[in-house]
Amino acid sequence: MASETSTAQVAGGGASFDHRTTRISGKVRNSYQNGKMITVTTQVFGAANPAGTHPMGPDAIGYFDIKIVGIDDGIAWACITPDSPKQGRKMRYWKGGNWVDAQNVTVKGMTVCGDIPVPDLAGTAIVIGT
Repeated sequence: MASETSTAQVAGGGASFDHRTTRISGKVRNSYQNGKMITVTTQVFGAANPAGTHPMGPDAIGYFDIKIVGIDDGIAWACITPDSPKQGRKMRYWKGGNWVDAQNVTVKGMTVCGDIPVPDLAGTAIVIGT
């Protein structure tokens, strides 16, 4: 199970992260907490759904986690490249006991990107599916 952590300072309402070990990158935007430091931790769970969640179903390619600490506002544009021969088309995150669709999902090659509110990324399971 791969994981990676980095820090960044919010400037101009945003901050970026690029975790090559987990193949997860992104950018926080629309934050009003300029000058604050954030810590971003990403993790790859692989084919098994994380504890405390239920499987998304047969179309799940892989499960991941993104945790952003240090701010409580903004939107994270998260991009995940699963280590899978299947191409993902969906991104969902675990909230309130259910899988919720990320917004503005785009697919480029094998990478799936979508918007998730930063307050929802407090150690949040994310699934990429077909």
